Amino acid sequence: MNVYLKGIEQSEEIIKKISSLGDQFTDDVNCAQTIIYKNDLPSLFLGDMTFADTQYIISLQEFLEREKPYELQAVHSLDQFKASFANESITDVTSRIEEAVNHVFDKNSFNELQRYLKLISIELVQNALIHGKKQGISKPVEFEIIRGRDNYLINVKDYYGEFDKNTFINSLIRAYRDKTYENKEFGAGLGLSMILSASDQLSIVRKEGVFTQIRSLISKHKRLKEYKNTKTSFRFLEES
Repeated sequence: MNVYLKGIEQSEEIIKKISSLGDQFTDDVNCAQTIIYKNDLPSLFLGDMTFADTQYIISLQEFLEREKPYELQAVHSLDQFKASFANESITDVTSRIEEAVNHVFDKNSFNELQRYLKLISIELVQNALIHGKKQGISKPVEFEIIRGRDNYLINVKDYYGEFDKNTFINSLIRAYRDKTYENKEFGAGLGLSMILSASDQLSIVRKEGVFTQIRSLISKHKRLKEYKNTKTSFRFLEES
C-alpha cells in the first residue's frame, strides 16, 4: 500500500516498519491507501484531500507499536449485551442502550466513560435507523456491546449498505469546519466526529446495498485524562 505521512518526518524506525509491511511511501496524499498522522486528526479533514483511495488513517503511535496495525484489535469478551432495533422511538432506543451499557460497564473505569459508551451506541444505532427510514427500507439494525479484558467494543450492523465513505467524510469535514450540528433529516456530522474522536479504533465495512458494519473500540481507561489523550485510528473498507 501507498503510505502518506501527515506532518511527520521519515525516520529509521518508520522506514523499517513500512518496509516490513511491504508498503511504500508516497508524497501524494490523494494516492495513499494509508495516512499516518501524529497529533491533529481534525486538520486532516480541513485540507484539500479527496480521500478517494484512503482505507486507513492511523496514529503514528499505533502504527509503530502494533505488529499488524491494519488488523482490528482483538477483544477477549468477559460480558456482552445484544439487541435488535427496527421501528423504535429515540426514547426506546436510548432506554435499551442505557440498559446494555449499564449491564457490561466495569466500575473500575472512570464514570464519564460510561456516558461516552452510551452516546456512541445511541448515535450509531440512530444513524442506521434514520438511513433505513430515508431509503424506505424496513430491516433490523443489530447492536452489540462487549466488555473485554482491556477494552469495550460497540458493534452496529444494518442490512441496507447505504452509508458510503463519501457520506462519512463529508459529514466530518462539515462538522470540523462549522462546529455545528447539521440541520437536516439525518446524519449529524458532529455526532460522527464525536464517535471518531471518542474511539481508539473506528472501523466501517460496507457492501453496497447489502450491509454496513461499524465497529467502535474504546480502551478501558481508568482516568479521563488518559482517555482524552487517546489517538484515533480509522479504516473504511468496501466489500465487492
